[in-house]
This record gives sequence, structure tokens and C-alpha cells, in this order.
Amino acid sequence: MDQDGNAWVFGDAWVAGNASVSTSKQISWFSHVGSEDGTLTAYINKNAEIEITRGCFKGNIDEFETAVNKTHGNNKYAKEYLILIQFIRLRFEGMKLETT
Repeated sequence: MDQDGNAWVFGDAWVAGNASVSTSKQISWFSHVGSEDGTLTAYINKNAEIEITRGCFKGNIDEFETAVNKTHGNNKYAKEYLILIQFIRLRFEGMKLETT
């Protein structure tokens, strides 16, 4: 964040819809992820949920985990995504209370 409180988002990050990012701590993105080597973006939405965008997927973190398991089974990409899901849950733990 800059000194005026305006969040800066770079690269292939994409935030839309129900996003309610009020601090830079409420958004994370990871580049070169998955079979398409894309960007995964995680943020707190206006419903105080962790929302994920990755390629054409957009939904909450539980929906993303279900989609990963369905799409990738137990392959390398599933393992990458599941580790990121664990990290994101840990990173955003307790942040739901900071949303407005």
C-alpha cells in the first residue's frame, strides 16, 4: 500500500465482483501455478470469505479445493494447489474480522 492507503496490484492479478480488499494484507497472488502456468489470486470478498480466482475459476476457497480435487486428482498440480490452499487459509486466518 502507498502512504495514502491505496492498494497496488500488479502482474496478472485480477480482482472483481465481491472483492472488498481494504488492506494489502487481504490479497495474495501466486504466479506460474498449475498446468497452465497461470496466476492464482486470493482475497477477502464483501461477504468476508476467502475468494479465489484462477483462470476461468472464481469462487470461495472450499469450492476451489473441490474443483482442484475433481480436476487434478492426486497429480503434481493438485499437490501445488493444495499446498497453496493451506497457506492461504493460514495467511488469511482471522482477517475476516478486518473487512468492512
